[in-house]
Amino acid sequence: IVKKARESNLDLQNPTDFVAIPGRGVRATYNGNTILVGSPKQLELEGVEISAVDEYISQFQQEGKTVVLVSFNSQLVGLISLLDSPKQSAKSAIMALKDNGVEVVMLTGDNKRTAATIASDLSIDRVIANVLPSEKVNVIKELQISGKKVAMIGDGINDAAAIMQSDVGIAIGSGTDVALEAGKVILLRDDL
Repeated sequence: IVKKARESNLDLQNPTDFVAIPGRGVRATYNGNTILVGSPKQLELEGVEISAVDEYISQFQQEGKTVVLVSFNSQLVGLISLLDSPKQSAKSAIMALKDNGVEVVMLTGDNKRTAATIASDLSIDRVIANVLPSEKVNVIKELQISGKKVAMIGDGINDAAAIMQSDVGIAIGSGTDVALEAGKVILLRDDL
């Protein structure tokens, strides 16, 4: 979002307070006003009325897009839809893993509809969606307790703890520094 704002030559100002809400969004204060940018679930938890955009949220999620809402002093003022298209090589890599007997699980903070659409496109049978970073760690621990060896591939701060918990942590080279530090294996290209 920030990258797009810079590309559009918008005048970006620094907030006086900034708090990241892991897996859900950010809250900032600017000129005494509270700005929240995050998932629909997070804005609802913060008491922001979002029902006016429910139809748009459903439509974008059905298209495999991630929806980010923006509120200003608890009033909904914006909706952003983001499309994170899988790499062209992702499906063939997943199929190769499955052909070799590897169970592929999508573990994501995205909502269930978005995750299901992407998983279907990639032939992923099992999806665990709408999970916070700490919940990703718990899912990996449960898989390990059940006797499975777990590899986790991720690129962001929300993946770092899960990458560290996994038996084989794989960080995408273009990811955040936190994810890169957590990975036991670092892919130099954004390609499996």
